[in-house]
Amino acid sequence: MTETVSTKNKFSENLIFALICAALVTTFLFFIDEGYYNFNWMLNFSSWIVFVIYTVALTPLQLLFASVLLNRKSHNIKGIFLPMIGALVTFLLFLFLALLLP
Repeated sequence: MTETVSTKNKFSENLIFALICAALVTTFLFFIDEGYYNFNWMLNFSSWIVFVIYTVALTPLQLLFASVLLNRKSHNIKGIFLPMIGALVTFLLFLFLALLLP
């Protein structure tokens, strides 16, 4: 019983992590493509619909990548990608602040 619960917890943790990664990647893609290097795309409702579609489409790819390519017991996916995600979020935050403050 505890093995089933821990498997469900691990899957939900991986799903949340993959969803966050997919949302960050999609945000970056929309920043450079839809918003022309700004976040004005966020004001358009139809852009949010496409954003959700892209994020939902990228999430299974993130899970597939995690399960197939990184399916080693010695590797922890969060330990591998967390520094890269932190750097990306920090970069986007500074870029956003730089765009707000001329």
